[in-house]
Amino acid sequence: MKKCAIVVDSCFNIPNGKYKDLYIIPNIINEEVDGKIVSYRDGETINNDRLCEKLNNNAKISTSTPIIGEFITLIAKLSSEYDEVYCLCIPTTISSTYNNWKMAAEDYKNVFVFNQTLVGRLSSWTIDDIVQTRDHGKLTKKYVEQLINNSTSNRAGVIVVPDVSYLQKGGRVKGFKAFIANALHLKLIISLDKDGLQFRDKSLSIKGAVDKMIIWIDKLIHLKSKQIKRIVIMKSAVSVERFKIDEYVELLKQKIPDVNIEYECLPAVIIAHTGPNYIVLGIEVE
Repeated sequence: MKKCAIVVDSCFNIPNGKYKDLYIIPNIINEEVDGKIVSYRDGETINNDRLCEKLNNNAKISTSTPIIGEFITLIAKLSSEYDEVYCLCIPTTISSTYNNWKMAAEDYKNVFVFNQTLVGRLSSWTIDDIVQTRDHGKLTKKYVEQLINNSTSNRAGVIVVPDVSYLQKGGRVKGFKAFIANALHLKLIISLDKDGLQFRDKSLSIKGAVDKMIIWIDKLIHLKSKQIKRIVIMKSAVSVERFKIDEYVELLKQKIPDVNIEYECLPAVIIAHTGPNYIVLGIEVE
């Protein structure tokens, strides 16, 4: 059986040590403190809860791509120790990491870099499938390409952000739109799919926002006509009480089928843009 390694960045939210022969390169979270930049390694020197606490205390946060030198050093080592090395990272709609990794791996015939389109649990489902196939001795480059292609059409997530201030800081909601959203306490509905983070709709009420989450997932992956394979609800453990994130969760549980629901949080690199107050519904269909 050939020996295969998997390399991911921290946008997959996979805990260190979960899988054998899986290597994680952290995204970088930056904080401006007294005019200086302090950088943290996602999952190592900062975790999601600590980042959310900082954001709730109005910290000035930004993100950077993983350190390319770490990737170059790692694949140089892995390419000689493994028959094949499979690398997946944060989508190109959010970061330039894929282009950097692709260029760095050009000289290695047994190192493959894939462009996938999702984050968090929606993307780590792919890693679960890759690991299972690898452990049965059936992993190939073609299989991973097909797996990613299927995930693009069969998976989608929708985020509700009741606090638009972080989206405003990141330039995703601008000017008068941001003013209106704040003034009317609008809940923004944002898709998390092959197009990246895209504004889709808005709602004045929590119930209306939850209804629109279901509507948009149906539009993206034809939910009503297909069988659900997996569901995840992602929310911060340290959201501000006034945004009533747990109320969204209870309403979602009433709306979706009685299947096994996973619970997670978004990766830090995404929370830095959405803010700590969010709710995500992610679904994969057969």
